[in-house]
Amino acid sequence: ACRSSHSGRSPSHRRQSSNRAASPGSMAPCAYRRWLVWLLVLLLGAPAASSSRAASATKSSSTLARVAKILRQQPPLEDPEALLAERDDLRAQVATKNAEFLAQHRRADQLLLKVRDLELRLRSEGHMLRTSQTRLQSEE
Repeated sequence: ACRSSHSGRSPSHRRQSSNRAASPGSMAPCAYRRWLVWLLVLLLGAPAASSSRAASATKSSSTLARVAKILRQQPPLEDPEALLAERDDLRAQVATKNAEFLAQHRRADQLLLKVRDLELRLRSEGHMLRTSQTRLQSEE
């Protein structure tokens, strides 16, 4: 689950210390949940600012209902075992692709050596042909 890395600081204090935008849409889901919980604790634990305790309780319960609704709408965090299985699958795919890549390059290197050898042979045969032609012409 979400691990809290802050030391009792409010989300606004963390926001000031980092240069990130603080809108809820730009927060990571885990950080956003922590922010909502902190807000909930602040609203429910703070003394009532209004003179009417009933109005304050109604406001707190409606805020609590909104926070609960938002938390329910958040997608559940992925299962760690599923993440590990996906990681292992991706590693296997990368290993397979690497093996294919290396095999292709090994084959390309072999073909390159063959091409160079054939070019060298062709060049030497061309040279021998030219020398033979010049000999023939000189003999005539």
